[in-house]
Amino acid sequence: MLLGQYLGIKANQIEFSYGSQGKPALAPCDREPTLSFNLSHSQDHVLYAFTQNRQIGIDLEYIRRLPDIETIVEHFFSAREHSVFQTLSPSQKIIAFFSTWTCKEAVLKAIGEGLAQPMDQIEVSLDLSESVRLLSIEDDPKLSAQWSLYRLQPVPDYSATLAVRGQGWHLKCWQFTE
Repeated sequence: MLLGQYLGIKANQIEFSYGSQGKPALAPCDREPTLSFNLSHSQDHVLYAFTQNRQIGIDLEYIRRLPDIETIVEHFFSAREHSVFQTLSPSQKIIAFFSTWTCKEAVLKAIGEGLAQPMDQIEVSLDLSESVRLLSIEDDPKLSAQWSLYRLQPVPDYSATLAVRGQGWHLKCWQFTE
């Protein structure tokens, strides 16, 4: 229904295509500008992201204690991220973990790779006191400079990140509740 509203058509008229890793997109058509979308859900919440003529990804995670957080970080974070993570207090680690995880997932979803690309190839800043920065993708800082990341906290106890290709975009948020 939301896509139909953006496109000015009925929801049942929307046709989808799928990327090599299964990312849904609108089927190619003569419509300009091109609308891109992504969504994520965790527990009882969902986030949708829409943009024109850009790649976009969004990830949402419920913040919770993970007994194997150190092992997850060791396997899915870059060496530099792992090193910074080890310097954090236990309470900072949980927040930094979910912030970093949502950043990585949002970027992977935006580029359409999902978990097909190793997460340790996406490197982000772990400093929660500043705006999140994408440091490198596959050790390529030039590629990472093409992306903007924006941390969100849509509701308490959740972490989310929006990844958008390019600069100079404006974020608008709407919240719907039942």
